[in-house]
Amino acid sequence: MVYRRRHYPAVLAGATLLAGIAGIVNLVGLLSVTGIATSHMTGAVSALSLSLVGGHILEIERLILIVLSFLLGALISGFSTGSHRLDFRRRYGLLLILEATLLMIAERCYDSTFIVPAEALTAMACGLQNAMVTTVSGAVVRTTHLTGIITDLGIQLGRLIRGDGWQPAQFILHAGILAGFFLGGMAGAWGYSILGSRILQLVAGLLFGGGLVYFILRRQIMRNRNQGEALRAKD
Repeated sequence: MVYRRRHYPAVLAGATLLAGIAGIVNLVGLLSVTGIATSHMTGAVSALSLSLVGGHILEIERLILIVLSFLLGALISGFSTGSHRLDFRRRYGLLLILEATLLMIAERCYDSTFIVPAEALTAMACGLQNAMVTTVSGAVVRTTHLTGIITDLGIQLGRLIRGDGWQPAQFILHAGILAGFFLGGMAGAWGYSILGSRILQLVAGLLFGGGLVYFILRRQIMRNRNQGEALRAKD
């Protein structure tokens, strides 16, 4: 894995939690009026192909906006981090707070029946999150869709049966993401039945909290690192 082994617990916990959040956001999209998943683009691109063949102009515009919004979110994340591994000098907390802000605005759009802007904002939030985790893990982990995760689980199980190249840490990480997304989907379905799209406010609150916790941890880590460098310089 590209990230350092001592960072594995943080990557495991963070990826599982973010996968759960993606599962919730995905269910809000599926249970909304239009019923489209905004956390992954496979279905959106397939629906776009179908709409292009059928000549459904409004649907084509809507789906293109969703795909471009996801792309824009990933672009913002890639520009902000610029790193291929977990690096506590990067401002991941700022990205979490930005994602929270996007989801809060999206919730207001859902509540006001501005469905297309709501879908675009949730897609952007998911693209941002997915790209952030991808760069942190060195393109090993995705949190907003499960095709690659389930594929990698199958590969690891096949290697285990073969007795060749079994990587338990990677298996546990991918299993955690699968479980997080699944449980997040259950929480999203249950929460949506009670709160409707307002469940996104709770998700945004979790992300805001995560961003603030990261800022605190980052400050402490950087302070300890600077103190260590100062001590080594004296020696």
